[in-house]
Amino acid sequence: MKYLKSLKPVLIVYVLQYIILILLSSIYYLVFNKDLTSFISNELSIILTIINLLIITYLIKKYNIKSKHINPLSCYPLILLGISLSTIFNTTLFIFSKPNKVTIPLYISIISTGFIGPILEEILFRYILFNNLNKFNNKFKSLIIATIIFAVIHLNLIKIIYASILGIILNITYIKSNNIKVPILIHISANIMSIFLKEFNIYILLLGLISFFISIKILKKGRLNYE
Repeated sequence: MKYLKSLKPVLIVYVLQYIILILLSSIYYLVFNKDLTSFISNELSIILTIINLLIITYLIKKYNIKSKHINPLSCYPLILLGISLSTIFNTTLFIFSKPNKVTIPLYISIISTGFIGPILEEILFRYILFNNLNKFNNKFKSLIIATIIFAVIHLNLIKIIYASILGIILNITYIKSNNIKVPILIHISANIMSIFLKEFNIYILLLGLISFFISIKILKKGRLNYE
């Protein structure tokens, strides 16, 4: 029961999103009797982005979410870590499969996938879910459970693998920094980078690997002092 209570905010948000998606798509189809592809890629994407922004605002007020300021110079290794993770995964993925054609306009994709999505997910999975689990579990168990739920919620097998790796790193950086802005910054960097990766390139992959080790070394040296 306590696990379900911890998961409740995540379930409510995702169920609400699906209800809105299905409801508006159904209304659009019944009223205009047109193909839903354009509607979902444009109008519905904008509506869901606005709704997610309202949800973020509500959650910040409800849970009184506050975090300490991050020195701009301390942001660079976090941004580099997010970019390198996205580069390594997506570039490697292109070896085995062709990239999906993006139908959502670039500006919507950057706003929704690049910024709003990561902020909402970090508040839900790191700040709310992880902290709720941590009330009756040790940090390691809470980390594993939060990571599994974060991965499974992505549904697609490839995304689940990536979300598992990313989720572990996001949870670890959140635990060590005790600042929700840290995983948010990494997540945003990773998502924005994924928008612009279009094909396999060995040089980009090597650059991603080098950047990953550089970012880890810098973060270890700084010990994630972002409180």
